[in-house]
Amino acid sequence: MAIGYGVSGPPRLAGPGVVIGQDSAPDARTVLRLIISRAQSVSLAIDGIRLAAIDFAEDDLSVVQRCRVVLGRFDNVALLGAVETAANTPGHASHIGVLRGFLMSGRAEIRSAGARRWSPDFCVARGPALARWFDGGAVALVGYLGLGAINPHTGPRLTCVISGSGPVATVARNFEQLWGAGHDILGVVGEAFGRQRNGRHRA
Repeated sequence: MAIGYGVSGPPRLAGPGVVIGQDSAPDARTVLRLIISRAQSVSLAIDGIRLAAIDFAEDDLSVVQRCRVVLGRFDNVALLGAVETAANTPGHASHIGVLRGFLMSGRAEIRSAGARRWSPDFCVARGPALARWFDGGAVALVGYLGLGAINPHTGPRLTCVISGSGPVATVARNFEQLWGAGHDILGVVGEAFGRQRNGRHRA
């Protein structure tokens, strides 16, 4: 399978998919960022998110019209502490501002999956601009996305970049099942970011 990486775009596929290893350049998180920056809709299923790993700039999210996130593990107290820490860490404060703005824009939706768990994390992205790299302008990433909790294991971290209407639809169906069974936590998450902005939360 042929694959080409460019600094201005995600992997160019000449087959049904490619695998990104932990030593690949660009890495999975960079590829995810490039894909999101060109997607109109994004659906993310992440078992446990790590706030410090989210470093999107405004331009990365400017095209996104709808972003749905399902979280497997959610702890509001831990989120409050993570937001406070990130907001007071050099280099991270601006990222918190970007996330806060995006959460308040009406384009983000977040649900908790409750007791449901899955492995690995996955994402589905769609948009006309993605058609340059992926058939039908749709792509799925399955595996390590670089946004979850730090993996305690020492083995390889792999991410599969999948194109093709059939395989992408399969991943999307799994997301819809989690989404349909989840419950809305956008208000709780938004409040955590609002508390930090207003200085009401103290660690």
